[in-house]
Amino acid sequence: MINRILIIDDDRALCTLLQKSVQSENIAANCRYSGREGLEALEQKNSRYIRLEVSDPAQAARILEGRFHTQSFKVISDRQIALYDVTLPTAQINRALIESGIDLFESHLFEATLEDYFKKVTGGEGIA
Repeated sequence: MINRILIIDDDRALCTLLQKSVQSENIAANCRYSGREGLEALEQKNSRYIRLEVSDPAQAARILEGRFHTQSFKVISDRQIALYDVTLPTAQINRALIESGIDLFESHLFEATLEDYFKKVTGGEGIA
């Protein structure tokens, strides 16, 4: 199993230098160039998230940003949003979406399965 690290620094040359240095030690490194980018990368690796299936993801995203002061989400399709901050009040989010005229088809907490963990560890879809 290969070790992985995330390097966060606004100096791209330094990130590249550190990345090459740790690769020589058989450590895979990803670089991000701001704290926000680094946080987003970590949040997307999170094995827990709330999946919202809605009629208007763009409007739902504006509500998450405006009313709940979060950017810890990703629009993953034309009807789905992955909300990575699972500490937010789900019932209040659901109510805010509905009160704003957005149809809410599903709101569900997802946690990584053993298969998801295997894919994350191996970096692939499975063994062929």
